[in-house]
Amino acid sequence: MNNIRTRLPWLFGGHYKMERFGLSFLALCIAMCIVIGMVANTRRLDLKEVLGNQVMYTTQFVMSRSHSVGDVQSINVSEDGTRCLILIRWQDMTNVAIDASDYQLFLTGSNLSQEFTDLQCQPVASVYMFGNSGYMAIYLVDTNGFPSQILDLTIRSNNDFLSPDGPISDARDGSFVNYDQARIFFNPGAAGRTTADCLEDANMTAYSIYDSVVTRPQEDEIRKQLDADLEQMQQAQAQISEAESLVTMYDLQVPAAPSMIAGDRIVEGEDGTLELETSVVLPGGYDFDWRNGSVKEGYLADVMADADMENETQFFSMKSQEAANAATLAGVVSKIRWYYADGSEFTPSSSPNESSTAMQLASSATGALTEAWTAFYNAKYDYQVTQMGALLSLESTARDMTQHYTMTDTTHGVLTLY
Repeated sequence: MNNIRTRLPWLFGGHYKMERFGLSFLALCIAMCIVIGMVANTRRLDLKEVLGNQVMYTTQFVMSRSHSVGDVQSINVSEDGTRCLILIRWQDMTNVAIDASDYQLFLTGSNLSQEFTDLQCQPVASVYMFGNSGYMAIYLVDTNGFPSQILDLTIRSNNDFLSPDGPISDARDGSFVNYDQARIFFNPGAAGRTTADCLEDANMTAYSIYDSVVTRPQEDEIRKQLDADLEQMQQAQAQISEAESLVTMYDLQVPAAPSMIAGDRIVEGEDGTLELETSVVLPGGYDFDWRNGSVKEGYLADVMADADMENETQFFSMKSQEAANAATLAGVVSKIRWYYADGSEFTPSSSPNESSTAMQLASSATGALTEAWTAFYNAKYDYQVTQMGALLSLESTARDMTQHYTMTDTTHGVLTLY
């Protein structure tokens, strides 16, 4: 230790406080520089990963003059990276132009700070408006493929409506005050891109666009709910069986099930899927093979033919009226009379504190059975009336929207690159 003191007197001596402070400060600065450098490098790598993978940067926008709000619902890119489809849905069509020819597009490059950069692609564009559904599709094509670059797309509408709150200005572009427009940011060349069936179809049509990016996602959700309804009916079926055993256990007769669900059962196929076997279609409901068909292939023509109807509007109106006029399960259950095994009538107790334990248990058993019936009926109603009806409505809407769509393309000067 004395040897070290002798060799480095400034490190221990009382006359070298400034030197020691300077050395400590220098070490602290070096450590801070290392930490800052590590943080900066980590952020750079994170930003590089985001730029390389993230496709959608804007999920919602507001038009500068009309204040109409649009949601960017999806951005799909073909597998070869040459075609990009942006799906937008307007929240309210009141102040939105429904003709595609009323729109112009302006495209440039951008960075993560939303600063202008040189455009690295030269796409052409088309705009589709699907009637008053609120859906708008912007289709971009670059035969050389989209590089990984954030694009800044300005959507301009010729709609002259001005919100009472005045225009929303843009710090970089004064035209936002004079024109109804908004900008969205996206990167069609990112690694995280996903395709859509229509983009892989050489003969892409307005219907294939609408079916791929609007109808198909909704159809998938309906199919999931149909399967969920079947599972709920299967569970209710087991509950009905258990409740019937309880009713018998307390020396009661099991009454006939309500006619809406009498004889119904859920069976499991060889492939593990569930199916409803029934001879009763609820009023306003449908019974068709939804699994082995699709909205695109069409269900409605066969369903209407089975009903011997040709007018679609009248058909849906008839079904709606049927559902509205149908008897309720609660009304049917309330009329059920309960009997003991010997034939004498049993009246379920509504006041547990005023009845014997045996009466309470028997009453609980009848209540369990009616609850199980109700659970089965509710799932069946959602299955036959709500969800199957939604599939048919989806088919009708898709056909109607694509029969009344408008489209404009680069030959009409819809896209300006800058």
